[in-house]
Amino acid sequence: MHTCLRIPEMLKAIFAELMPVTESGVQPSFATLYHLALTCRAFRELALDALWAHIQTPDMLVMWLPQDARSQPATFTARGRTIIDISGHSLRLLRPLVDDDWTTFQKYACRVRSLTFEKYDDCKTRKLYDSAALALLGSPASPFSPFPLLRELYWNDQRDVLLPCLQRCISNSLTRLVIHSELWPSAMIDLIAGLGKACPMIKEFRCSMPPASACAMLSDIVTCWDNLEILETGAVNAQALQHLASLKKLRELKMLVPEGHSLQVDPASTFSVKFSLDEFSITAARIELLVAFLAPLKISAKSANLQINTASNAGDLDQLLSSLTEHFQPNV
Repeated sequence: MHTCLRIPEMLKAIFAELMPVTESGVQPSFATLYHLALTCRAFRELALDALWAHIQTPDMLVMWLPQDARSQPATFTARGRTIIDISGHSLRLLRPLVDDDWTTFQKYACRVRSLTFEKYDDCKTRKLYDSAALALLGSPASPFSPFPLLRELYWNDQRDVLLPCLQRCISNSLTRLVIHSELWPSAMIDLIAGLGKACPMIKEFRCSMPPASACAMLSDIVTCWDNLEILETGAVNAQALQHLASLKKLRELKMLVPEGHSLQVDPASTFSVKFSLDEFSITAARIELLVAFLAPLKISAKSANLQINTASNAGDLDQLLSSLTEHFQPNV
């Protein structure tokens, strides 16, 4: 057979067309993938892998279970066709899960590469009940992560009750972890404190609005990562800054300097850190905090963004502007 007609190459070409990558990420053709999975054995596994690789809402996890284990969306008939209405359907479990259910769940969970927990909206009609999420992810039915090949985890849920689910999704296969949380309970801080060793392959880490009390912990975990390319986190200490500056692949650095943060560097010392980046950004509660954090930094970057959350007087702004040439190379 001619090499152009080999089945593996043909399948790869087909699925490349069905999984186009755009600026907003991978955009799979779900309907086509579903029907391909039903077509023949050659298509089935590849189609299922592609179909469940990117889970954009956690309610999709329940769909892997048998119909008698989960609530069903409403159906109605229009023009002789049966239509399933999922717009107002909140998913919940109807019975305790048994071994066969877990076996089925794992057959699909092992295909997941990217998982998103969106911000909870009580007004949203379609959502996953807390009890269902905790039953699936919160209780350790097995000692291992339910998603052994998970590469990307986006956690936007603000509910403390679901933190056990976040804990269960953490694994050493993660390369991208994004945590957006307006609240930082002690359970969240304890969980994040273990990420350095739990996720050694991290290339991108983002967390929003950490308090000053969490910055020391964030400094510790950052020093565990040698493959970082993108980092957005609370302001870290001098040791962590030195580690980050040594990373050749680091191209984007965003620091959030909260109220009460101190770099704890002796003003009389000659401590200095040089960065070469594509993007550099600092967001600070006050201009004094921004100036203090910039003090030991020498930055070469394609772009830089300095943001202050409170109004500043003219004198402070003049001090900041006059110091920029000390901290930024002319190419910025």
